[in-house]
Amino acid sequence: MKGLLFMGLLGYAIGTFFAPKKGSELRKDIKDMVADFQENGSDVILDAQSMASDLIDKAQPALNQVKESAMQVKESAKSLKESAARSFNEGFAKEQAAAKQRKMEQTKYFDPSNVSSSTASSF
Repeated sequence: MKGLLFMGLLGYAIGTFFAPKKGSELRKDIKDMVADFQENGSDVILDAQSMASDLIDKAQPALNQVKESAMQVKESAKSLKESAARSFNEGFAKEQAAAKQRKMEQTKYFDPSNVSSSTASSF
């Protein structure tokens, strides 16, 4: 209701500025309009503040729930990251050990004294 009144006053003000009138009539209209706005404007502002406060009060439980969900997701992501890092490190360590084992086996079967220059020329 107050919003409708405010919009009416705004429309009246715009119409007043664009209507062809004498300067004295225009000044009187503006003076009256400012007085109306001062009288009713504070009510509109108080109503808007009250509505904003009500909206905040209604939104607060949902906001708290979103914050809680975000914290849970953050904790889950942190746990998943730590688990992935552990798995990677374990896999990397196993691969290094296997590579070391393969290298040891290759050197065990490789005897440099058996390599002759004729082997290279046979290809």
